[in-house]
Amino acid sequence: MTVTTPNDFDFVQHLNDGWEYTWVTPSVVTNPNQLLELSPVWHKAIVPGTVAGSERASGIFNYGATRYDEHEYWYRCRVRLPEGDRVQFNFAGLATIAEVFWNDTVILASDNMFLPQTVDATPLVKDGTLYIRFRAVDEALERKLPRPKWRTRLVENQQLRWIRRTLLGRIPGWSPPTPPTGPWRGISITANMSVAHEIIEAKQFFNPSQGHIVLTIRLQLLLLRQGRLDQAYLAIDDRSYAMTVSDLKDHSYELSCSIVIQSQDFWWPHTHGEPKLFQLRVTYNYNGNPRALDIGTTGFRHLEVDQREGNFRVILNGEPIYCRGACWTPIDPINYASDKKTMQIMLGAAKDAGMNMLRLVGSMVYETPDFYQECDRLGILIWQDFMFSNLDYPFQDDTFRSSAASEVTTFLNMTTLSPCITILCGNSDIEQQTAMLGLPRAMWRPSFFARELPALVKTIRPDAIYVPSSPSGGDLPFETDQSISHYYGVGAYLRPLMDARLASVKFAAECLGFANVPDATTIDSWLKHGETPPTHPRWKERVPRDSGASWDFDDVRDHYLKLLFGVDPLHLRYANLDRYLFLSRITSGEVMLRTIQEWRRVGSSCSGSIVWWLKDLWPGPGWGVIDANCRPKAAYHFLRRAMAPITIFFIDEGLNGLDLHVINESPEQVTGELAIEFLNADSVSVGRYTSNLTCEGRSSLKLRGAAITDHFNDASYAYRFGPPAHNVVRATWKESTSQHLIAECFHFPAGYDLPKASHLDLTYTLQKVDDRHWHMHLMAQSFIQYLHLELPHCKVSDNDFHLYPNSPRVIQLELDQDQSAVEGQISSLNATHSLTIRPNS
Repeated sequence: MTVTTPNDFDFVQHLNDGWEYTWVTPSVVTNPNQLLELSPVWHKAIVPGTVAGSERASGIFNYGATRYDEHEYWYRCRVRLPEGDRVQFNFAGLATIAEVFWNDTVILASDNMFLPQTVDATPLVKDGTLYIRFRAVDEALERKLPRPKWRTRLVENQQLRWIRRTLLGRIPGWSPPTPPTGPWRGISITANMSVAHEIIEAKQFFNPSQGHIVLTIRLQLLLLRQGRLDQAYLAIDDRSYAMTVSDLKDHSYELSCSIVIQSQDFWWPHTHGEPKLFQLRVTYNYNGNPRALDIGTTGFRHLEVDQREGNFRVILNGEPIYCRGACWTPIDPINYASDKKTMQIMLGAAKDAGMNMLRLVGSMVYETPDFYQECDRLGILIWQDFMFSNLDYPFQDDTFRSSAASEVTTFLNMTTLSPCITILCGNSDIEQQTAMLGLPRAMWRPSFFARELPALVKTIRPDAIYVPSSPSGGDLPFETDQSISHYYGVGAYLRPLMDARLASVKFAAECLGFANVPDATTIDSWLKHGETPPTHPRWKERVPRDSGASWDFDDVRDHYLKLLFGVDPLHLRYANLDRYLFLSRITSGEVMLRTIQEWRRVGSSCSGSIVWWLKDLWPGPGWGVIDANCRPKAAYHFLRRAMAPITIFFIDEGLNGLDLHVINESPEQVTGELAIEFLNADSVSVGRYTSNLTCEGRSSLKLRGAAITDHFNDASYAYRFGPPAHNVVRATWKESTSQHLIAECFHFPAGYDLPKASHLDLTYTLQKVDDRHWHMHLMAQSFIQYLHLELPHCKVSDNDFHLYPNSPRVIQLELDQDQSAVEGQISSLNATHSLTIRPNS
């Protein structure tokens, strides 16, 4: 595939302004002349974007008020084409069944929202109007087409399998009912192209005996003006390497070279090292004149997967990587055009939480080049599903299969230099779906996923790992102890927390889906007075659920609330709604924390855990650990502790006592003082034990608690010789000289129900850093369990944490753009009244 970049052109114009849209009855209008005869009302359109996004910008959008798939929409924009040669229109994405007109002439037909299109505009008249007709999807679904061999409950209309478009907007209980219609990706005009390039090969071969990578790169340059090329060089930052030049005739040349990349220049995920990137540029002489062509930015890493004995363990640069993170969702499920600033904020939040892998699920959308480049820069691995999910796709249709193959090829070429691309997955849930329906094994894996996709991946991205479906592996594709699973044992299937160990999970590509309750600020911004959670219809509308199920994910969370805290959720919300919401927030977070710690412990069989959804698609108690307004929920802060690259945590091994697990994924040795402390119900210390602790780089340790305390004190309260002598066990790991806290963890041997005080025994002070940044200094005189900061106009660096007596804590605060004062409430589980934060006190 020939690739062009803005640098290849003398002229680039992005058509973002001057657009209008209107709607008509489907198939009444077939060309612009008929449209003008109707004299419809035109409205300002947001491009790139969707009809729903344009409605929102105009203030007329209302969730569910319009069925976008019932209507036919037309867009138009006045355009003057530039003078010159090789003028072309570039359509990065049209959703979905579209015809493009220049004045009254059809110049393009497209039926795949994921497939960019170009049109040669050189012979067209220079002045005109660009029209885009988006046909009604519902009308297209009424065509007589072959029916599927099997059905899914995920969507109602099974013939969506013929439409190459995201399933979002058509899945009940997942997202706003706003399937994308419109030019959701950018439209541009380019002209006067002087060179086009194609990356034929960019292979990285790891030499284990030498510990280095040999990069082989082959480019084909098509020079579109008369002349001769010689003396080509590949520049990698400030290093230059001679390239072999082969004249292929007709102004086409192949350039190639092989380069040794030493281990100190390897790219790592941020949890394990530095994600080093290098700029690639080809310089060459053309008719004796020096020229330069930017190829892109890349990183060098060696990737393999250990699948012995049913495992699925990612090995990068020779090191096993525990992959953890969340499933990425579109930044804006209304307009769909990705906002770069918000995308960077969300990726930064993922990195800050210790996430080193994000999965893009097959029911959603591919992201923009900016997204993958940002993941390259941040050191975040990407598990990329191709956009096929849950349906019996008609690959036997040549036109459909060709479009799907072009879509995949386009994506692979777009990301060919991105080191973040780790797993390329054929589809989401298709093997599981067919197996659970009891269909023969021969139907589980269509040949498109078994043969055609792996061949494309091997040709274009041989450095990535291909898997045919998620989940897959084992005698049944959904077995949790074989290869890739979607683990909802702890979660939707209401299994006890210990099931996370019993299930022998190898790699959970999805897990821990809960209806995560947002903070009060988000609830108040969305529900009106009198619309009380969790029973009001507006709340229930946004509670995630599986199609056809008689329960929802509020019920799942309530089950674990009772399991952890020993209270009846129904009675609690009758008596004290605020406390019910408080416990609901920390329930899903605590379950996530304990499950991921179980999987990260020394001796665990698990090599990866991807939480189901990073961010909600609309305000509500969604699966996301960050809400739709980009405010972290309580679960996010629990995950940040569970996923930290340097961490310690307790695992209760019953009669064997408490084990302390120590993880250091950084490349450097970490040394400090370990302290284990015991606190009784009155917040009085009843024991403190210290020792030196060193953990080598990229390693882990398991310490038996009794080895540290050097005597029996029933730390886990397993033997129960009388009432518990302590209610809280705390471990800290601090730098020996500075006493900087490296890591901290807690255990509650007698359960989470601690004695309650009427008020918080806490002091705080606020220190201004600059106009938008403050430090909050906290000091407790007694133990505070699950301290929660409810600051409506602030982003906080930590929340929902335990605060030990006489152990100062500093929380970083970042005010919203238009705010100048810090105000709100501090509350906790073991105090009945909250503490008011006075503005800037």
